[in-house]
Amino acid sequence: QRLAEAKAKATAEEMSKKELGHKAKQERHAKTRNEEQQKLERNQKRARRKSRRERNRKRTRKIRRESRRKRTRDEKETKKEQHYKSEQVQKEAAQKKIDKKAMKTARLER
Repeated sequence: QRLAEAKAKATAEEMSKKELGHKAKQERHAKTRNEEQQKLERNQKRARRKSRRERNRKRTRKIRRESRRKRTRDEKETKKEQHYKSEQVQKEAAQKKIDKKAMKTARLER
């Protein structure tokens, strides 16, 4: 009977050792899975940040480009306006008109 009890005790200890080993293995796997999940999440966050940064950079570039174009366009227009407003140009234009009319009348007279 003692022998049977000793055997039963030994097998119980072996089983408990096996179970402990299995449990430890499960815990290790869970830990690595958890770590991999966290790593994946970090990478996804990093990728999202990167893409957001890139979108913002693109948008700011576009805005800057547009404002630069607008500024140069406005400067050109003001230059043109100032040029046409100047007295010399207006006098020349008036003289051209007069010359054109004179040419027409001269042609008609011939």
